Amino acid sequence: MRLLRHLVAPALLLLIAAPAGSQELDKADTKTEAVCRTGKEYRTLAEKAVRTGKRVLAIDADGRVLLLSIGEGGRVTDTEPLGYEQQPMPEFPFLGSLPKDQALMMLRRVSCADGKWKIWAALTIGFEQPPRQKGAASLVHNLLVFREPEPDDKNPVLAESFREVVELTVDDVNGDQRTELVVQYTDEDANSWMKLWQVHEAGKLRIIALDNLRNDLTGVPSQIEIGLGDYRHGGELLFTEQRIQTSKGWHVTRRYYDWDDATQKYELSEVVQSDEIINK
Repeated sequence: MRLLRHLVAPALLLLIAAPAGSQELDKADTKTEAVCRTGKEYRTLAEKAVRTGKRVLAIDADGRVLLLSIGEGGRVTDTEPLGYEQQPMPEFPFLGSLPKDQALMMLRRVSCADGKWKIWAALTIGFEQPPRQKGAASLVHNLLVFREPEPDDKNPVLAESFREVVELTVDDVNGDQRTELVVQYTDEDANSWMKLWQVHEAGKLRIIALDNLRNDLTGVPSQIEIGLGDYRHGGELLFTEQRIQTSKGWHVTRRYYDWDDATQKYELSEVVQSDEIINK
């Protein structure tokens, strides 16, 4: 006990003997930290009037894309972060073709090995035009695909809108030695689904039909998810998962699909069913 007292005492003495200026410095630091706030400067892209004020799509000084709710007197009543603005590559030649009232969220490029063409896939976010509901200020993701070179044409070769994009993938996802453009999105029922395009010669796009995957789903109210396999490590497949609520929990059906070069389709290869029991 005497040894412990001997070790602790100097530390106590140091605390007691600390100069008053050090304490004042600590107070000053705390005060500085307390008043430091994120800047409120926004770059406005678009705005929509709503019953309670307006909604504003904006980008702040840190590149965050935000949906602002503006109330009476121009006061910000709510801020919803949507992600970060993608800075375009210097060599992207279609910047002037992107809508000025939308934010660029993703930009991907596919280049031909001999350098004859390039595909640019841009994902933007903006207000739905026109809105499906009068007076609504709904946001949508927009996929804009450009091909380079195009003679005197800056228009996209593909334009699609989605309620919410979960992931944009540009890669060979099925092992066919071609690049695929894959959009995973959620629909109006908050279910997950997907659209795929193959990039062919001269940068032409061909959609990969998924009608058979949709037809295999049981036609009852359920939760649906679709996803890619681990294609980077040989899992070049798609899967769907359908969850149907039962009196005891959930009945889950997972279907796996392999790519078939002969039919140029994803074909059903395996069905796995299970039950998840919820203990009440």
